[in-house]
Order: sequence, then structure tokens, then C-alpha cells
Amino acid sequence: MIRAKSVVKGTSSFVINAFRNPHGTISGTVSALGSYAIFMRYVRAIAQAGSSLEGRTVLEVGPGSSLGVGIAALLSGATRYYAYDLVDQTDSQRNLAVFDEMVELFRQRAPVPIEGWCARIFPFIDDRAFPHALLPDQLLHRMLAADRISALRHDLATGEGSYFRARFAQDPADVQIDEPIDLIISESVLEHVDDLESTYQAFARWLSDDGIMVHLIDYSSHNLSRHWNGHWQCSPLVWSLTRGKRLFLINRVPHQGHVDLLQSHGFKVVHCDKLRRVDGLTPDQFSPEFRSMGFADATTCLAALICRRQGNEPRAVNGS
Repeated sequence: MIRAKSVVKGTSSFVINAFRNPHGTISGTVSALGSYAIFMRYVRAIAQAGSSLEGRTVLEVGPGSSLGVGIAALLSGATRYYAYDLVDQTDSQRNLAVFDEMVELFRQRAPVPIEGWCARIFPFIDDRAFPHALLPDQLLHRMLAADRISALRHDLATGEGSYFRARFAQDPADVQIDEPIDLIISESVLEHVDDLESTYQAFARWLSDDGIMVHLIDYSSHNLSRHWNGHWQCSPLVWSLTRGKRLFLINRVPHQGHVDLLQSHGFKVVHCDKLRRVDGLTPDQFSPEFRSMGFADATTCLAALICRRQGNEPRAVNGS
């Protein structure tokens, strides 16, 4: 069942504006070290898809208050980074501090952090060594040159938009992107999107013909229930009260729902890492509208997906 405090917060959002924005800062994602740890997973995923960051445009969906992943992408060879979110939650001073720390991490070729908060980042990795083969010194010497670092930092501080471009809109159809995007990424964001149809439609519009997408989707109840998958047990009425008028919560769409939407908009999942759990509820305990869910979806807590346009999948990558 849904926790009482979750229902109270949702119900309160009908009359109290302060309860309508559920965004909470997660310490790891706003720190340079946490962003660095997340980004190194993307580096491996991009290489697995047979691509690289050099000379590429990157769009991150839902960066929240930190542009750390985008900063790391620009230090790794990307030419421009777009940040798309519902509302502007960025903090200029924090991002400048993250930028300075991130530059030092790359200069030191720091190993990938796997301790503390970073130990929970999925997909899990066994080799924490800096990926020299994927980010060679020759590339990083150019990306970390003093004049380029100065230009990147100036652009981040002033918002001029040469390297960093922010877009904020409730409807992705209203977002203007000035060029084809080579890489679209998101980290535990798509489970919060109410209108997935419009969002995947926008991805199809933005992504270049040979571009790739890498998404980490968290299918759990996000602590709204004492069971990790208890949100699928919740009745429509209780869920309506829990959802309230919050800007976003979770959409309760299981893994196969995302895969079907991707396919309907011309994408194919070319690789997928899943974290599955068997300690939650079983489908027969779900609310009737979710009871027909397959056992695979009912036990999939996290999934990291690498996607391409259908027909553009490299043969070296195994689909799953």
C-alpha cells in the first residue's frame, strides 16, 4: 500500500502550492564526483553502441539543479550540450563549482568513484579505472586546453549559449532545438514523465539519423510504498490523491510500456541492462489495471537502455 504521508502530501498539493513541486536534491547528482561517476557509465554505453562523444551534440533530459553530466560531456569531446527540463532548477554558482572540480577530475584521469552514494549507481561496474581507451590523452589534451576551458566556463557563467543551451517547457513539443542531436541521455527521469507519447515523439524529432539514446529508468515506487513495487498495487482513487497536483511524481509505466513506445516512434533497444528484484509484490497482488503485467516487468526495478533508430543498429551490439 501507499504510505500515508505520500497520500497526505499529494492531497495537500490540491490546495497548497508548496507541495506541488516534489523535486528533491540528491546529493550525488549535484556534486562533481557523483556526476563524474554517472557520466562514466554513459561513456561505456556510447562505446558499446559503436559511437563516441567527439564532435557530437548532447541533450540531457531532466538535469535538475546540476549540469554536471553536461559539463563532463563537453570536457570529453562534445561540441554542444542542451539541457531540457520542465522548470529551471539550476544554480549558477553550484554549476561553476562543479565545473572547476570536474576539470580537475579529468586532468587527473581520476578513477570512477564506486564508494558511498556512487556505489548505488546502475549499471554497476567492476573496473573503476579511467577509460583511457575511450577518452585518450590526445583528445583530452585538446578538450582541456586553457583557452577552451576558459571559453566553456565563461559560457556557463554568462549563459551566452555557445556551448551550454538550456530549454524549459512543460510540453516538449514547445522546445526549439537548433541542430540535430547525436546523443540523448536521461538519468532516472522518464519514470516521472506524464506524457511519454509526446516525449518520445520529441526524441524522434530531435535525434540525428545515426544518433543514439541512453536512458536509465527507475521503475520502483520511489519510496511512496513500503514495497518497492507497491505503486502497482494502488487503486486509481488512492493514486489520484497521491498524485495530486504535483508538477511530477511517477507515471507507473512498466518496462515493456517504454519499449513499446520506443518502437512506435521508430526506435529499437539495442542493449538493455536490468536490475531485477523478487522481494516485492507479485502481479496477483497488483491493482486490476496492472494485474496482467508479466513477471519480467513486475520484477524489473531498474533498466539502462541503449537505443537507436530502427534500421540503424550496429551489428556488434546485442539487443535484449
